Amino acid sequence: MFILDDSGSMGWNYLPDWANDQDPTSGLYPSSGKNYTSVPALFRNAGFNGIAYNPAITYTPPVLYNADGTLNTTTYPNIGAPWTAVKIDAYGKISTGTTNLVAAFPDVEWCTDSTYTDCLRNDNLLLPGNVTVAGVTKSYTTQHSKVSTGSGYVATGNPDTITTAARTFGPFYYTTIPGEYCDSANLKNCQTNKTATFSYPANCAGATPTLQPVLPHGCRHVPGDQRRDLPISALSDAVLHARLPLHTRSTGTT
Repeated sequence: MFILDDSGSMGWNYLPDWANDQDPTSGLYPSSGKNYTSVPALFRNAGFNGIAYNPAITYTPPVLYNADGTLNTTTYPNIGAPWTAVKIDAYGKISTGTTNLVAAFPDVEWCTDSTYTDCLRNDNLLLPGNVTVAGVTKSYTTQHSKVSTGSGYVATGNPDTITTAARTFGPFYYTTIPGEYCDSANLKNCQTNKTATFSYPANCAGATPTLQPVLPHGCRHVPGDQRRDLPISALSDAVLHARLPLHTRSTGTT
């Protein structure tokens, strides 16, 4: 039996269903009280939203054959550099449009007010919130949509010691490095350190409670989340919710 699902959920850009929910927490995290679609570090993170770009996957063009049995390479062409017109939907069913990943990659900054003159972007998932630099505390709580080009400043560090740093912006993706590692795929018995026995990452699971609050959907909030513009080779288990540039990957596709 061959089944095709053409229900409305097949057009969603998130998975599982709760990746589009409202965060039910209050005051615990920058996502508290917000719809997850408005929190890029989560919604555009394959560890949270299974449909988001996953750097561990090489996205190859769909395979199509002509009536005579020869390979069709024109209907679904490979999209290479400079990635200024990447198809939103490779099959052209939901959308026939394209995205300029170089000059129009979406980003978000947080500002002190609606004049958008004093703003920071998240390095790790710290904003919206207060940032203290040189003894002066400012509230970066006004959201402003931007594209990821040019340069500016980010909020980095951890929730207890937030600092700022200069960054050059470009296409990027978010990833989550596990806060715990478990001894089996059921993610029930876990610890904070990775060992040969405890080798299963718990990115988003109701694993054995340790230091972090567990949300109703089972995801644990891990402090010290970091979003860094680093080359892929610089990833380590210390980086959480990392913001990494797409252009360092040889495939360059999304």
